[in-house]
Amino acid sequence: MKTQLTGAEIGELSDIVRSAFTVPELDRLLRFRLEKQFADYAPINGDYRDAAFKILSSANQQGWIAKLVEASRSENPDNPRIYDIAQRFNLTAAKPEQLRNAQERIITKTHKNIEPAIWRTKLGAIEPTICRIEITTDQETMVYGTGFLVGSNVLLTNYHVMEVLIAGEEGRKVDNTYSARPENVLFRFDYKRLGIGVLNKGTEYRLDPVWKIDLSEDFPPDQIAPADKLDYALVRVAGTPGTDDIAPIAGAAGKQRGWLTPLPAFEFANGIPLFILQHPQGSPLQLAFETEAILGMNPNKTRVRYNVNTDQGSSGSPCFNQDWELVALHHSGDPNFDPPHKPTYNEGIPIATILQSLTARGLGPPSEL
Repeated sequence: MKTQLTGAEIGELSDIVRSAFTVPELDRLLRFRLEKQFADYAPINGDYRDAAFKILSSANQQGWIAKLVEASRSENPDNPRIYDIAQRFNLTAAKPEQLRNAQERIITKTHKNIEPAIWRTKLGAIEPTICRIEITTDQETMVYGTGFLVGSNVLLTNYHVMEVLIAGEEGRKVDNTYSARPENVLFRFDYKRLGIGVLNKGTEYRLDPVWKIDLSEDFPPDQIAPADKLDYALVRVAGTPGTDDIAPIAGAAGKQRGWLTPLPAFEFANGIPLFILQHPQGSPLQLAFETEAILGMNPNKTRVRYNVNTDQGSSGSPCFNQDWELVALHHSGDPNFDPPHKPTYNEGIPIATILQSLTARGLGPPSEL
């Protein structure tokens, strides 16, 4: 088996890799097939041509170029150019003629197989970062939402979830009826069922006295939202829930809660899967998903639509791709509530767009705020 490429072959393979994989796809390939990090070899937001060349050059020098080609072949088996490179490495990959005669076929190319143990482990690590938001208004009514940690004490949810609190601080009322005070906001982590008939009531945290980090207002869902109307609220939680140990009853004794790392770039191709962890109707943590979920994005990429089920209380939920990478913030659904109308979509804000907004406002990554 060949273990080194020439400079010309590195250049050729770089072109092949860039034509076969987007940056997020190559990042996932490196992490989940080779246990390597894109960012360790090149900036993930830099020039892709330069980044691909740096990654391949490093693989060539460090002796894992053959494994990279083999992983690329496994990830994209119908690509004849990758097949040709794989043959030069003398890898045991099926020839195109054999693929045509095989009894098993790939039906949906936007889906890929999942390694169950890894998938379950990632889900288990994500669950503790998500909370039910409970806000008691001045009318003694409850506002429920969902939120999730993106730093040790930094939480992301929707602007419209926190609006009763924002209104209270500004001396106004939502719908001329409701407002709330900071001391009446509660974040309930680990609120979930541990088994049949076993409900964990969770761990409670409050708002930090200096709670506002960044706010971006909502916009009517039937219009194209501008870049400064992203319906998010980045708030500070009292204490450091992300570095606190999870209560033993929640099934993770001795483990820190942690927080989610936003994916800086992701291609929302139509028909790909989407997973949403949420507290619909204020219920214990629920998972909703569709295997062909993405319906499309608006022209300026401030909204993405999908057909995953949500409900009141789901606002502020994290949306994940099938590799459990954080790709969107759920915020609303089809605004037509006429009884004869069948809802056609739910909607979120791409995480990459929120990160761009934070950068434009002079703020750093959420975990560093």
